[in-house]
Amino acid sequence: MKKLLILFGLILGITLSAQIPGTPDANGTITPGPPWVTGIPSGGGEMELQLQYLQDGIDNLSENGLVHLFVYFGDSTVSKSYTTSWAQLTNATDSLFIQTELVGFTMSGDTITVVNSGDYDFLGNFAFDGDNGETINMRYYNVTQTSGIPIAAAVTTRGANNFESLSVIAYAELAAGDKIVAQYKGDASGTAVFKNGVIRITRLHE
Repeated sequence: MKKLLILFGLILGITLSAQIPGTPDANGTITPGPPWVTGIPSGGGEMELQLQYLQDGIDNLSENGLVHLFVYFGDSTVSKSYTTSWAQLTNATDSLFIQTELVGFTMSGDTITVVNSGDYDFLGNFAFDGDNGETINMRYYNVTQTSGIPIAAAVTTRGANNFESLSVIAYAELAAGDKIVAQYKGDASGTAVFKNGVIRITRLHE
């Protein structure tokens, strides 16, 4: 409700202003609109433009707020054998991640499913050890589209109980129903212990 009030306040501000964002003023200067606006309506009318601003904002909201996901695991000792091939980060029961926020997403085990298509921002951080001198890579993977989500991140490990922290940041255009997992691999064969981790995904716009 608070976010909807903010959107209505934005519309009121546009109505009271001398220039409509996204349209040229008397000098031909264009003031950009809010970042979630996807385009100016073809009709070009002031009311139509205001309604488009409102609709673009509402499209990125669910009844529970902004479309977002937050899952994590902590104080873990999940031991994973790695090779040079990508493998899903999960545990023996496919229940590694604890689900805290799932607005616009569903989860089955450690696989995330996107409810609505759009552009999404990924932010994750993972702590793990690995064999001394080995490089551990991590990424997000779109199972449905059978493609890795740019861009992977990597760190060189220093042996057992020397935990490294790796941030994995990505951006992707996803379709409704796409299934997403976190993956890891090494530059050789070895064993890594994953201590904790977090994934946050936010929908930016359609």
